[in-house]
Amino acid sequence: MAIGIGIVGSGFMSRIYAFGIHELVEGAQLRAVFGGTRSEAFARDFEIDLEPSLDRLLARADVDVVLLASPTFLHREQTVAAAATGKHVFTEKPIAASLVEIDDMIRACREAGTLLGVNAVTRFRRGIRMAKQLVDRGEIGQIRMVRHTYAHTLGSFATPDHWIMDPRSGSPFVDQGAHCNDAIRWFVGADATQVFARYESYSGTPPPGQSAMVDFLFGNGVMCQIWASYEFPQPLDPDKWTGDYMFVGSKGIIDVQYRGTLRIQRGRGWETLYTHPPVRQPDPGVNFAYPYADQVQDFVKAIVGGHEPEVTGEDARHGVEMGLAADRSAATGEIVRLPLRFEAPAPAADSRR
Repeated sequence: MAIGIGIVGSGFMSRIYAFGIHELVEGAQLRAVFGGTRSEAFARDFEIDLEPSLDRLLARADVDVVLLASPTFLHREQTVAAAATGKHVFTEKPIAASLVEIDDMIRACREAGTLLGVNAVTRFRRGIRMAKQLVDRGEIGQIRMVRHTYAHTLGSFATPDHWIMDPRSGSPFVDQGAHCNDAIRWFVGADATQVFARYESYSGTPPPGQSAMVDFLFGNGVMCQIWASYEFPQPLDPDKWTGDYMFVGSKGIIDVQYRGTLRIQRGRGWETLYTHPPVRQPDPGVNFAYPYADQVQDFVKAIVGGHEPEVTGEDARHGVEMGLAADRSAATGEIVRLPLRFEAPAPAADSRR
């Protein structure tokens, strides 16, 4: 019998998930949607039921999983409610913008015996997943240094009336860093122990901290630098979208892009191992939706198999904690040590005075 999924939210991300579930995920079926100004059209387009409230969605016997593509500051309340009715929960990133909220969500699902999964789609992009396999096989030796860039363009963060502009959603780095922090921690195989960050904003528009330089030190000695900005004048490469990762090992180098090439250097020049197929953003076609669908597939398998998904609430907590530590460092101008001993301020102000 198929795992039934109910979606909360009817925006762009909901459509990506719905397309992926319908076209690519086996053993799951979309049942209903609740929430958002576009919910009527969403229900009609995907031929599913439209529920008038979260309670009605949670009361459905044919819904096993609640997929939250709702505003970040609603995730805690909605997760706790879903867990109380015995539903598994899969949330968009970031899981929440405070550690207190995240701990409540993890606790609620654990006590209810339900699974909690969180979008960490970077892990499921094909080039990046292949890169991780190369690292695990020792193709570049031990990772020593990491560099990551994500380069969004001016004005791309959000419109002034978007819910992500609400301070309860967290800083720009907490929001987008939920992706790269998780991916880098996954590659490195250790937790971050120190962070130093500097935030600036050059566009003169909110929110603060749209450009960030963040340095992490990990417990196994790996150094990492993240350059994260929503203020590039034009895309670095429109065909490859926003980001790339470079992993420098003891005997080789890997360079991999979100939607571009995977290259390896082992002393014989660069060798290209994979090139991502073209993506027509924002069209949620297969080449766009597959990593989201692959992670939902992993979550469905975890439910059926009675085990944890690849990316857990605890994993997501680490990524957000790294972002909150960067917020604190940018606000204070000091190195911040992890784990955090108390809640970091969010969102952080620009470093510039």
